Amino acid sequence: MVIDKRIVSLLQQRLANEWYSVGFYTYLANWCSFKGYMRASEYFKNYANTEYMHMSKVTGYLIDGGVMPDTADTNGSYPELDNLEDVIGAWMEAQNGATMNVMAICDKAKEIGDGVTYQFFSWFIEDQRKNEAEVQSMIDWCENIGLINSDAPDWAKGMMRAELDEMFEDKLEAVSEAV
Repeated sequence: MVIDKRIVSLLQQRLANEWYSVGFYTYLANWCSFKGYMRASEYFKNYANTEYMHMSKVTGYLIDGGVMPDTADTNGSYPELDNLEDVIGAWMEAQNGATMNVMAICDKAKEIGDGVTYQFFSWFIEDQRKNEAEVQSMIDWCENIGLINSDAPDWAKGMMRAELDEMFEDKLEAVSEAV
């Protein structure tokens, strides 16, 4: 298999995004650990490992297709975080960006008749849909209990954040199985 030159730049961008994601989710894990959200920290450590596996798949795909993977542009900055709600918001932004990138690859693959690339990245789309639904469920929970966009006192928000951290326990099992 030889990868069509018309799609290489999108694939290289996906690779850079996967490398960035490894660092991003490690950053979220470190922030959570530093703030005492140990379940969330463990979850994001495992999530970083999953992103590393995604990066490895993209790297292998490029190599198998006769393209040298470019990992030069993998640096990026990470958002400032003030609380666990910010972590979840940043997580959703990352998921949305990944979905848009993968959909652009699939669209281009269809446009140029590259069924192999389309098939390879189709599983990413399904994975992204699951991830976005998972994050959205946590955002909805935060909104429903008043953790986001409310005037709840700090002590109440602290209790809500502790409960939110506990929610990562169930999610940790799912991401651990994926690694």
